[in-house]
Amino acid sequence: MRFLQTFTTFPKKHLGYVLVILPILAYYLNWAANPSYWFQSDPGTWYFLDSLSAFKGQSYTYVDHPGTPLHLIGSFLLALTYPFFNTSTEFIAFHLRRPEIFFFMAHTFLAVMNGITAIVFYHAVSTTLKHARMLAGIALSWAYFGFHIYSYHSIAFWSQNSLNFAFGTLWLLWLFLEIRKDRTLSKSKVFLLGLAAGILTVAQFYFATWLISGIVTLWIFALRLGKSRLEAGKDALWFTFGGAWGIISMLIPIYKEIPRFVNWFSRNLTHQGLYGTGEKGIYSLELIPISLHYWWTTIPLLLILLVGVWIVILALGFIIRKNAIKISPSLFAMTVGLFLQTAILMAGLSKMVTRLRHSLSIAAVAPVLLFLALALLEKTKWGKTWGHYALYATLLLAAVWTLPEKMQIQQKSSLVEYQAAVARSQTIDNLAKLKKVDESAIVVVYSSGTPMKCAGLLMADNWLQKFGAEIAKICPNQYAIYDFNINIEFNYSTPHEVTVLKDIPWDLVVWPGNGSRVPQYLLATGAKNIPNSWNNRSKWFFMRAEYP
Repeated sequence: MRFLQTFTTFPKKHLGYVLVILPILAYYLNWAANPSYWFQSDPGTWYFLDSLSAFKGQSYTYVDHPGTPLHLIGSFLLALTYPFFNTSTEFIAFHLRRPEIFFFMAHTFLAVMNGITAIVFYHAVSTTLKHARMLAGIALSWAYFGFHIYSYHSIAFWSQNSLNFAFGTLWLLWLFLEIRKDRTLSKSKVFLLGLAAGILTVAQFYFATWLISGIVTLWIFALRLGKSRLEAGKDALWFTFGGAWGIISMLIPIYKEIPRFVNWFSRNLTHQGLYGTGEKGIYSLELIPISLHYWWTTIPLLLILLVGVWIVILALGFIIRKNAIKISPSLFAMTVGLFLQTAILMAGLSKMVTRLRHSLSIAAVAPVLLFLALALLEKTKWGKTWGHYALYATLLLAAVWTLPEKMQIQQKSSLVEYQAAVARSQTIDNLAKLKKVDESAIVVVYSSGTPMKCAGLLMADNWLQKFGAEIAKICPNQYAIYDFNINIEFNYSTPHEVTVLKDIPWDLVVWPGNGSRVPQYLLATGAKNIPNSWNNRSKWFFMRAEYP
């Protein structure tokens, strides 16, 4: 009865703060009930092993993005379990045998941060807009999840690209809430904003646009407050100092790898292909139509949303100037800053358009820019129309409509991962009986993308070379090869050779259908698929021709 009384007396104005986290909670609980850890082990397993290596006295080496914030968060999460072990050796061995525990903690952390961002977004919208506040707050907070095919997946996927909403959008909202008061910010607050943006920048290349947006926003904000250009420049400079400190603080843990990272970054910058491949050149205008066409076929709703918001803001700018409508310094500065940020993101990401997860950065900024456009619209006679409700309904429908599909995909991934593990066990058992040897004597090779624990650990450690001996005890006589179906220039921590299939005395090759030419190579050498009677995924497994 007390619960019912509490529920009925719960302030209706606070109901939105609860409703706004429901899609995030639903997806997370579905993942927790149907977990999959190895369906996409890149880059999560790389970060996991690198974070774990800190307890071995080693520095981080997987610095392609550079990704240091994920390294540090990962090490912190692992450290929470350290008191339960007597030695670091015991601690490391436990987590290598049960990496799922780390990923559960990491994904829970992401889900919590996504929930916090949604709540802050709702608060910002509901306390800024004047009309349909609850509806607008929920709809805009859900927009990120309805307009990109990987948005929900980022709730439970340990990657630098999963920080876009959880930290990228959160930072933009923090900036807006600070300047919304239209008063000069203290130097310490400006510095902290810059520090956070600098830290975020080291997580992934494209987060540098958050720094650029912050500099532009704070400079324009100061000018609109009536400060001189010199005074406005000082505010922007304090922010830049904070950003520089944030970047430096994140580079210190990877100082040994900075020369290699600089080489990797310059190779990406000076080539037009993916990951430092393709023709030389910083940028080509030919990338624009190619990227727009790709985005139109993959994330059309996000593209429509962003272009639509751009058009509305430009039109509103003309109307506001023509009618001399007064706009607050914070709203004007923030709109200009985010408009510029989305434009830079679109141009920069066109160089790596096929890496669709990178465009989550656009999905993280676009809803905030839409929110600002709606705030501008309220300054005009079109501040409250049926179109607003149609927009909110569309945003809500997109998020709700997409959720069951993404949950079903997660359930399927979990099932496939389980079935793959069972199929491998059955295959090894049959092959060992056929050869009359112990199961541990069967030499297994995994192709890229094989959704199994040993495949993920071996693939990551091939790159890092940190836990070879420990993983060999867990996965004896097992190897992983890089057979991507795309051209990639590797950024290795040490000049070592890549393990290739022809140099391995394999008994069994596991190929999960990743699009590479491994099957053609195997069939050309006389290999064959295992008998269908061994398991229901016989097409994944190849054995030598001499085995009957």
